[in-house]
Amino acid sequence: MTRRSGFPGGAAWAVVGLSFVTLGLTFALRNTVGLLMPVWETDPGWSRTLVSTGGAVILTLMGVAAPIGGSLLDRWGPRPVYVGGMVLVAAAAISTSQISAGWAFIVLYCGISGLGTGGLNLTTASATIARYFSRHRGLAIGIALAGATGGQLLLMPLAAILIGAFGWRDTYLIAGGTLLALAVAAAFLLRRPPALTAPPPRPSGAGA
Repeated sequence: MTRRSGFPGGAAWAVVGLSFVTLGLTFALRNTVGLLMPVWETDPGWSRTLVSTGGAVILTLMGVAAPIGGSLLDRWGPRPVYVGGMVLVAAAAISTSQISAGWAFIVLYCGISGLGTGGLNLTTASATIARYFSRHRGLAIGIALAGATGGQLLLMPLAAILIGAFGWRDTYLIAGGTLLALAVAAAFLLRRPPALTAPPPRPSGAGA
């Protein structure tokens, strides 16, 4: 087995935490499309057909963006993929809080967030975590990917509470601001891990 030299374990686990929160927030934002459908019928008056079409656009662009994000990660490392994806989803959420036209919902929210969420997918997170761990890699990846499902168990009820207390527009502003803060954290935290180094040779006769 190989090990990484010089990368502090605490920082590696911070990458796991960042991935967990990022996946939870981006996937929860995507699922608010269904949560807000009855609200959007009255304010700003979008039909269920429009909102459902927007959901399909998000899923389609997620599929398109996923291999692009993977290619960028291979070429440039996880930092630009994470930061770029967070900025796109944040921009989509913030801009959506200010719009009323249906076409703007499709283009600004569904289009931009679909691309950002596609870049911040489960495979991208798995490949990123694998760069920082040789031991406990499976555990670290499992914790990070739990954000896409388990994280929503916390964030979706929180989103419902915020929508009830502040309205959907302010809730999207809060979500966008949070993602921008996470993007800043990712820019400082994520970096190319040190090169792989071989572990010291085992003494002859050592047990398996």
